[in-house]
Amino acid sequence: MRRFVVVLVVLAVVGSLAVGPAVATAEETRTGGTVVIEEGETVEDLTVAGGTVVIDGTVEGELQVVGGTVTIDGDAENVSVLGGDVRITGDVSGDLQVIGGNVWIGETATVGGSLSIAAGSVTIDGTVQGDVEAGSGTITLGSSAVIGGDLTYAGELDVQPGAEVEGETTRDPGTVIGPAEFPEELEWAIAAYALLLNMLLGAILLALGPRFSLAVSDRFRESTLSSAGVGLLAIIVVPVLLGLLALSILGLPLSLVGFLLFAVFLWVATVYGRYAVGMWLLSFANIRSRWLGLIVGLPLVALVAQIPYVGSLFAGLVSLIGIGALALAVRELRTDGTDVSS
Repeated sequence: MRRFVVVLVVLAVVGSLAVGPAVATAEETRTGGTVVIEEGETVEDLTVAGGTVVIDGTVEGELQVVGGTVTIDGDAENVSVLGGDVRITGDVSGDLQVIGGNVWIGETATVGGSLSIAAGSVTIDGTVQGDVEAGSGTITLGSSAVIGGDLTYAGELDVQPGAEVEGETTRDPGTVIGPAEFPEELEWAIAAYALLLNMLLGAILLALGPRFSLAVSDRFRESTLSSAGVGLLAIIVVPVLLGLLALSILGLPLSLVGFLLFAVFLWVATVYGRYAVGMWLLSFANIRSRWLGLIVGLPLVALVAQIPYVGSLFAGLVSLIGIGALALAVRELRTDGTDVSS
């Protein structure tokens, strides 16, 4: 009976994971390698994610874009963009927020509200009727640029002859734009993709070292406080030591490799920690199946992590204990030389 209840819990967790993204994506959302809103097409409240995004049509309401290359040549109301290379040449009747690598506001572009930009380089050649806040390495106001409000910036400002700023121009090194808010649909998509990668890594770890995986879960459950302490010590001491190593010319390459290996270790430890949560829950039903532990633990922690504030704290604590549990299991392995592949 207890095993039947556990199976029901597993089905509920997996079902919630599958249904959640479907509900979140019920609104107008388009994704793909290349996403184009054709000229003459009208869409309401659109969320787009793609490698290349082109908006030539009209978006009524909110337009939220995440893409490598983003071009907006049509009409929209309020626009938020997170991209690599962003080009705005159309009309934005409301506010425009852009976070990207290179951002260009073209001569034909008009922003009816305020403009907020955080980027590596920014060029403004168009018209902004409201205030402009820009945090960038370089900010260029072209000869046709018109800003109807104030300009507040951080970075190097280059004002070309003919550019107009009707309000005050203030350099404020503390100007920070953001943080970027991902649409709820994309948050679910990113969480699902991360879960898929973690499940794949977990399956590889269980297949290669089944006995070692059980040893890590045992340390997680039986030595929770010790594991948490070791994990906390690791995330403090290891980066400091690698940073000191980077101070020398010969040590710099070793430090870079060390940081890479430590990042991999943290990822493995996080997966082990979530797997151990599943094994701990199964222990109440006297079940010791490592595969079922993986299926229960990873989706469960991923779902709890979506809860604001508390979820992130819980997931971080699980990762911290997982780091310590993995370190303790490795120490025991080196001590007794146990074969972990069987």
